[in-house]
Amino acid sequence: FGTGFNGSAVYAWGYRTPFGLTQTGFGNGVGSISSFNNCHYGLFADNISLNSEYNHMINVNTACRAQLIKSDVAISHNRIDANRDAIQFFHNDGGNSAVIWDNDIVFGDNDPSSSYTGIRVEEGLLANNDSRINYNRIDFRPGALSARNAIRTFAARDYFITNNVITMTDNNYN
Repeated sequence: FGTGFNGSAVYAWGYRTPFGLTQTGFGNGVGSISSFNNCHYGLFADNISLNSEYNHMINVNTACRAQLIKSDVAISHNRIDANRDAIQFFHNDGGNSAVIWDNDIVFGDNDPSSSYTGIRVEEGLLANNDSRINYNRIDFRPGALSARNAIRTFAARDYFITNNVITMTDNNYN
């Protein structure tokens, strides 16, 4: 298709719709069934509200991408194994809420020319009513040369970032 969302397990575009994308998986425990496996994007929400919870995403490039959402985004209780950025938020500012909490994230691959992030937020300096990134466990994949930042924000205003546990096994490789 030659589009940015090609390879998405679930792609939702919500131009002028009151509906939203809700994905509830089978659980996030060690033995839980995976919701998504071997996808470029697990969930790609474009201009539509997003609620992702209790998903187990294995070997995805990016687990969740939310862009241009002016209503609500909630990504919680997910277990994510991502080769690139685990969660991407792009230009969702000025909306009602943007909440990322209680996720288990492992991210990065062995491409030294790339730079990936556990939770990546890029906004346009407008605040949301409620923006939180908290209680996430973010692990740099051991030996992953591309894993650079656990949480990265750019032009994100009034984000409340607290109580995240970040683990890096070897600073020489990450």
